[in-house]
Formats: sequence, structure tokens, C-alpha cells
Amino acid sequence: MTGFAVVCLSAATVAFQILLVRVFAIQQFHHFAHMAIGVAMLGLGASGTLVALRRPGTGFADAWFPRATALAALAFAATPWLVGLVPLDPTQLLWDARHWPRLGLVYALLALPFGLGGGAILLAITRAPTRPGGVYGASFAGAALGALAALGALALFTPVRALAVPA
Repeated sequence: MTGFAVVCLSAATVAFQILLVRVFAIQQFHHFAHMAIGVAMLGLGASGTLVALRRPGTGFADAWFPRATALAALAFAATPWLVGLVPLDPTQLLWDARHWPRLGLVYALLALPFGLGGGAILLAITRAPTRPGGVYGASFAGAALGALAALGALALFTPVRALAVPA
């Protein structure tokens, strides 16, 4: 069951990143398309740091893996909506200092699903400390499926609507 959850988490994470690149390229021009990679790395790096600092045992990982998985799914669904509520106009960043904290909030919101997804995958690896290969392989398989899912979603939906697919 853990392997299937890791496949889904990894697929959602990769699909969300690819779809964010497309949404940013359309809505904010190509200058912001690279931001999707940055927020993904921020979330994944933050979750890796938190897990490394916490050094969870298998008991902690067993208890928190299902919670982190559920929170990640919720974050994938809620984040695009929450980001849409932030009144950010990137063209005003040079002239209006009020937009910088808003940009920071957008970064934090967009990093959240990546952090929760990456953290859950790390907890899955912690649950199987002597045999992490299965979880690692499930993560790779999920990443491949996520890339295909993103392409399929873009073929069927507008990029903004396709952001619902990873959830």
C-alpha cells in the first residue's frame, strides 16, 4: 500500500510542477515559468531538511506518513485556489513594494504541496529502512506517470483547469 501511495505522490508532484510551468508561461510570460522549478526545489528541500533534523524513527513515520499523504493531496487541491486570492501583479514589483511580500506568500503557498509530498515520500523511505529500493522505485515510476498525466491533462483541459489533475 505504501508503494501505491508513493507512486501517487510522486506522480502528483511531477505533474503539478510541469503544469505550473505551463500556467506561469501563459499567465506571467516565460519569465515566471522558471519559478515553478524554484518553488518545487524550495518545498522539497525544506521537507528534506525538516525530516533530517527530526530524524524520525519508524514509529513516527508510521504515524505521520498517512497524515502527510492526506495533507499533500489537500495542498495540491487548495494551493491554486489560494494563490488566486493573493493580489499580486508582477509588473508592479519595481514600483510598489507591497507586492514583494505577496510574491513571498505565493512562493510559500506553491512550495507547500511539494514539501508535503516530498516529506511523505521521505517518511515512506523511513518506514522501510532496510529495504528502501521499493519506495525509491515507486517514486521513479510515479514521476514517469506524472509527466504523462501532465501531458494528457494539457491535451484535455486548459492549463489552469489541468492544475486540478494532480490532486
